[in-house]
Amino acid sequence: MKSPATQPRRALTVSTPVVTGRFPIEIVLSVYLRALRATANATLDEVARGTHTSISTITRWERAATPMTPQGLETLLRYYQVPPRTIAYLRLNCPNPYGRPSRARLDSLEHWVDTVSGKPIARHTAVTRAASDAVQVATSLIPSSFRTPAYRAAVTATGLATDELPADKQPPAWLAHAPTPRVRRRTLLLDKTILRHPVGGHDVWAAQLRHLLDLMDNRARPVSIRVLPNRDRTAAHPTAGQTSAFAVNGHWLISGCHLAPWYETRTRRAQTLLRKLHNAVANAHGREESYRLIRQAVEWWEAAI
Repeated sequence: MKSPATQPRRALTVSTPVVTGRFPIEIVLSVYLRALRATANATLDEVARGTHTSISTITRWERAATPMTPQGLETLLRYYQVPPRTIAYLRLNCPNPYGRPSRARLDSLEHWVDTVSGKPIARHTAVTRAASDAVQVATSLIPSSFRTPAYRAAVTATGLATDELPADKQPPAWLAHAPTPRVRRRTLLLDKTILRHPVGGHDVWAAQLRHLLDLMDNRARPVSIRVLPNRDRTAAHPTAGQTSAFAVNGHWLISGCHLAPWYETRTRRAQTLLRKLHNAVANAHGREESYRLIRQAVEWWEAAI
């Protein structure tokens, strides 16, 4: 296995990242609505005629470019034959652009926890896939999109994988149609201690870490995997559970899975988290040193088998 050439540390794709002014559910719903339309194999014109909504309005909602109304959301979801319970849940959580919410309501909108109905893990997976830029932090588990099948089975068996679809249930059909950008940039920040704490057997963990090395070797895919120095650990993940930053349709939002998927935008806390992630990427070990540390861990765990 060849060591990769030294490359400069990469920051986020924007010099000063700023979280969006949209509510997080609007960004999540933009991905969901596009996936539902693709699943229905319907054109914008067909949906517009079937729902008596203009094409431009549907397009803006699918890009989270403008606020959607609860009634408009319900009309689209009914057109796509979404179950009534899911419709009621999403409509209840959809902000009304024509009203002024209470402080408590505003707090729940700016920090939205997707908990009740309609497959929240599937929606989180869709957002992850739809992100043109993603920065994810691994503190105790490798994020879902970087897992090998054996490691995925191991973390699912522990019950710790709150970002994983249940193994005994089929994913919703619309998830296969979630939008995926042609150009995707992904950054995975590894807490250095995770290299010493396996999930699954030693062979499973060694194979998982080797998979990360293979991703780093694959120059055709824009994946950046970096190990965090000890001094930057707390700065990079100040919240419980997995913390990520996603850019979807030009909107940055903070997200994570701790018991249930959560999303945050608009708040000072969200901006602080995004800035800390931005700084963590800039201060992480370079490619060559990160590769060396992961390979060292692979060799140690393979020797322990």
